[in-house]
Amino acid sequence: MHDITYPESIILPYINHSLLKDSFFSPLPLIEKYIINSSYKRELTKLAKNFINRTNFRFYTDGSVKHENGYTTAAAAWIEVLTVIPTEFTTGVNNDFISSTKAELIGIITALMTVPQHSIVDIYTDSKNVIDMYQHLIQENTLSYARECLKTMNIELWFILYNIVFTQQLQLLFHKVKAHSNNSYNDKVDELAKLHLLSETIQFKVSNGLYITAPKIIDINISTHLRHFITSISHILGFQEFFNLNRNAKYKSLGIDWLLTFKCLSSGSSHTITSFTSSNRKAKRIKLMLEELPTLEYLQHCKPSIYDTSWTCCLCNNPETFAHLWTCSERLHIMQSIVNASRKWIIDFLSIAIPQLHQNNPYVLAILNDSNIWNIASSDTQFTFIDLIKGFIPLSLSYNIHQLVSNRELTNIIIDKFTNSIFDAIQDQIWLPRCALIIQKENLLVLLKNKKIALKTMVLSF
Repeated sequence: MHDITYPESIILPYINHSLLKDSFFSPLPLIEKYIINSSYKRELTKLAKNFINRTNFRFYTDGSVKHENGYTTAAAAWIEVLTVIPTEFTTGVNNDFISSTKAELIGIITALMTVPQHSIVDIYTDSKNVIDMYQHLIQENTLSYARECLKTMNIELWFILYNIVFTQQLQLLFHKVKAHSNNSYNDKVDELAKLHLLSETIQFKVSNGLYITAPKIIDINISTHLRHFITSISHILGFQEFFNLNRNAKYKSLGIDWLLTFKCLSSGSSHTITSFTSSNRKAKRIKLMLEELPTLEYLQHCKPSIYDTSWTCCLCNNPETFAHLWTCSERLHIMQSIVNASRKWIIDFLSIAIPQLHQNNPYVLAILNDSNIWNIASSDTQFTFIDLIKGFIPLSLSYNIHQLVSNRELTNIIIDKFTNSIFDAIQDQIWLPRCALIIQKENLLVLLKNKKIALKTMVLSF
């Protein structure tokens, strides 16, 4: 038995009178204190009564989580095996902040609720994460520190587990079982959990545990690292604002790998070190993505007194819009060479990851023969090479690469190198030469710098 210190702010049991209809009051304090569902209170109470004259228990526990068609289901199960006929229990698990660890933990908690005081309990589980976290929370005495509690996943469930162990004075010992190792009991409990993914979900009274007031969002308990959760919400709101910009209307109906798109956008940036080089590069890529390069069309809008409508493309004398930068007839040969080089880069990066890569692999062919992503055209409905230049990653590209390398991190690295290569090529072969021509034209027209300064506006540069 471990000495555990608990927060001082534990409050008395709370009864929600809206749940009294068809309710069942368990005579066992811990079951009544923490379980909301009458059906599970009845079942666990019955099991506890069957165990009342015993002091040694051996439980096999497991949790199962299934993601299918955008919907997640989860369940927990346990088997007590020190009887002629093993005792079984299963329950559905709420999918809020779901993980296999949460499902496994609920299985362990419901098992411990059924054993009498001073029992010796052996838990056999294939979840190393549960075992490691249990030891960590004891060694660090996490439950004594509110700050640490708010950083811990499923902390309210861990509190319930420790409260059961402490109140019942249990001797609890975990045993790691190798998954799918032909252990009959472990295989059986795994099967039970998978068979009950659609069962009624067990509900816990969190307010009777760790918190006086539990942190919630839209009436859902926040069961993850609180500060990271708030950061994620901020990122989601920022993405929503970006996604709803009129300039991004076409991407709402296209398959874009948004996570990878923004990961590549921040490539080279560090959360701990400020680098002028990486910050400058990221700023350029953001301008590119938002179509806010200082093209002549952009400058005519911002500084019409300097750049009037007589300023046109230095190569073909057509209006210089963002799309025209890439589709100008005088640059098509350069753009085509960049497209050809891009095809080669993607194969080269894949070949480094897969030395035995075959050019006739169906996923390689799907990448190389994609009629859209290699198309040098401006389209309001189709994904084209211009969108790759802007930094958007199509789901089809990330999917095909992932199918080849079977590793998400490696997929991210390959696409990151690929998009950086495109950016460098566009910068060196298209944008910087174009800027040089504009500067040359300004010098020929004796466009004085003091005229720009007089406008009190910043000179845009890329």
